[in-house]
Amino acid sequence: MKRQLSVAVLFLFLSASLSAHGALLEFADSCEDAYLQLEELVKNPENDEIHKIMEALGVDLLASCDVPKGTVTCFQCLDKDKKLRSVQIFQDADSRRFTLKGNGCECTDQK
Repeated sequence: MKRQLSVAVLFLFLSASLSAHGALLEFADSCEDAYLQLEELVKNPENDEIHKIMEALGVDLLASCDVPKGTVTCFQCLDKDKKLRSVQIFQDADSRRFTLKGNGCECTDQK
């Protein structure tokens, strides 16, 4: 119970600091599940807009930033140790196709 409370407090802190309005972000319960689901979602060429990915994944985006040749979008999830982590996808500006970049968040790491 204490671990869940600690995760909730950490989540509230991160949500308030990363969100412009301090709104709560929805995160995936399992990074492994989120990663696998994102892997399948980016394979579908019909998923060419970030809102389609967000809707299918069922979570809010943590951060999004422009990088050379496209946009990186990050989502939060809980790892095996119940710690908040990030997973990121890249959308190519020319083809509009998404690719899974893996763990971490290039957008928040740059700040």
